[in-house]
Amino acid sequence: MDPHSHIELFEKSMSLYTGDDPLDSWSSFMVYLEFQEASSELPQALDLLVKEFLNVEKYANDVRYVNYCIRCASFYPDPVAVYNHVYSKGVGRRTAALYVSWAKQFEQSGKIEQAEDVFQKALENQAHPGETVLNEHRQFQIRNHIQAPVSAPSRTPLQNSNLTNQMSSQREPAAQHKSSGVQMVSQYNTEDLKCEGSELCFEEVRARKYFEKIRAKNKPRRSERGVR
Repeated sequence: MDPHSHIELFEKSMSLYTGDDPLDSWSSFMVYLEFQEASSELPQALDLLVKEFLNVEKYANDVRYVNYCIRCASFYPDPVAVYNHVYSKGVGRRTAALYVSWAKQFEQSGKIEQAEDVFQKALENQAHPGETVLNEHRQFQIRNHIQAPVSAPSRTPLQNSNLTNQMSSQREPAAQHKSSGVQMVSQYNTEDLKCEGSELCFEEVRARKYFEKIRAKNKPRRSERGVR
C-alpha cells in the first residue's frame, strides 16, 4: 500500500466530519497508525495534526493536543523551535506538560538557565497541574545543584489580609494628596506596627492602645482604694 494512502484516506473521511470534537477522530487515527507497519507516516500525520488545530482556541490547552505537539517536536532536529512556535500561538500556556518537556529539552542541551526560565514561565502562568510543575522543578534544581531562593518570613493570614487591605486602601488617596502638595501623616507610629520580628496590623495596634487607656484609667482607682 502507498505509504501516504492512510493519511489521504483519513483526510477524505474528515472532510465529511460533522461532529464537535475533530481532535478525537485524529487521536483514533494516531492510535491506528502506531499499530501499522508503515510507521513512517506517523511524523507526517503528527505534523498535519499540529497544523490543523494550531489556531483553534478550544484546543490550546487541551492535554491531548499539547501532547501531540510534544510528540511532533521530538521528530524535529530542533525541538525547541517547535516549542517556541506553538507557545507563541498560545498553545500549552496553562498546561504543565509543555513546560516540563520544553525545559527538559534545554536541560539535555546543557542550557540550564533557559530551562529555569521555562519553569518560571510555568509558575507565572499557573500551569496545571501545579503539583507536576513544582515536583519537576524541584527535581531539576536538585539535578543541577540549584539552590531555591529563600522565601520571605511568613505572616499569619490575619496579619496579611488586614495589612494588605489597609495599605491598598490608603495608596490611592495618598497619591492624590501628593499631586496637590498636601503631605499625608499617618495616625499611627510605624514603630508601633512592629512586634517580635513581625508587623502588627492596624486593628491590632488600635486594640493595644485601647487597652492601655483602660489600664491607665484604672490605676488611680486602685491607688485610692489603697489609701482608704
